[in-house]
Amino acid sequence: TPIIGAKPSAGAIFGMGGNVAFFRGEPQTTHMSSLVVSATYSTKHQTTILGRFIMFGNADAWRLDGDNRAQWASQNTYGLGTTADSVDVTNAKFTFFRIHNTGYRRLKPGLFAGLGLHLDSHEDFGPGDDVTDDQWADSPFLDYSAEHGLPLDRQISAGPSLNLLFDTRDNTIDARRGWMASASYRGLVKNFLGGSSGWQMVRFENGTYKP
Repeated sequence: TPIIGAKPSAGAIFGMGGNVAFFRGEPQTTHMSSLVVSATYSTKHQTTILGRFIMFGNADAWRLDGDNRAQWASQNTYGLGTTADSVDVTNAKFTFFRIHNTGYRRLKPGLFAGLGLHLDSHEDFGPGDDVTDDQWADSPFLDYSAEHGLPLDRQISAGPSLNLLFDTRDNTIDARRGWMASASYRGLVKNFLGGSSGWQMVRFENGTYKP
């Protein structure tokens, strides 16, 4: 299907996308798997290639979740903190690659535990449209990177995750009933797969679906 849209940071967006749903086991005992892929280009010269999937094995014995993308993009950058001036903005161009994949094993009906691997890479930084060399030299991005010892050619966050998922939805594409609750711990490790710094993140999510 065609993709048509617009937003201030990207301009007009055009592209193509597709979604396919399928079963990797007996439909009576196996949830529906899905795959979404798309490629878009914008009038501000931003290109995005995206692939996301949720796949269930036979009888839901295993589940694989993935979010993988490549972007050649630009974005306004600002200073951090409550004292930062929103007028002090610099547009930055960059290349972004994401590899987020998690494998789950079913512990009991609806309950899964899994391990994930996550990598985000920002690279090829440079001044965006209408940004002079002097403005780029004084940009919040360069100031923050220098203050925290982050490299200017490539900045990577990478590490494993531990995940617990409870999911009784009838399907993940257009749920009509059921619950979904998840908890995950992600540890980003410095120097792991080129990681620029180390930090941790804990995330909780839950929701229910009513007809």
